[in-house]
Amino acid sequence: MKQSDPQLKIRMPLELKEKIEAGARQNNRSVTSEVVALLSDECPIILGVEYIDRITGFRGIATGFCTYISGCNQALLSPPVSPDGALRDAAWFDAQRLEQTGGFPPIKLDNGATPGCDKPAPIR
Repeated sequence: MKQSDPQLKIRMPLELKEKIEAGARQNNRSVTSEVVALLSDECPIILGVEYIDRITGFRGIATGFCTYISGCNQALLSPPVSPDGALRDAAWFDAQRLEQTGGFPPIKLDNGATPGCDKPAPIR
């Protein structure tokens, strides 16, 4: 980064500031570089959007995302119910194999009062 790059002054909770500073120390970089790295590290999968697996053709809504230290990130796709109304099992896929379908508008949920998970993370 150059000194001439734009600057931004923001307010944040002390706990978040300390977390960013700890990450910067752990990664041997400045706080600015840590924030830029965190913001640039966008999740390739948008939760609530429909995807199709390019290899199997499996379709579903991305309801989970898991980042591994190895870089093999996976998304949990939840398919629609079967014609008889039965729930189908969701499945984990490598993010690089997935393509957005544009078939449905993104789903957004407000879990502020009742956060929680309905499916465990994958086991390697």
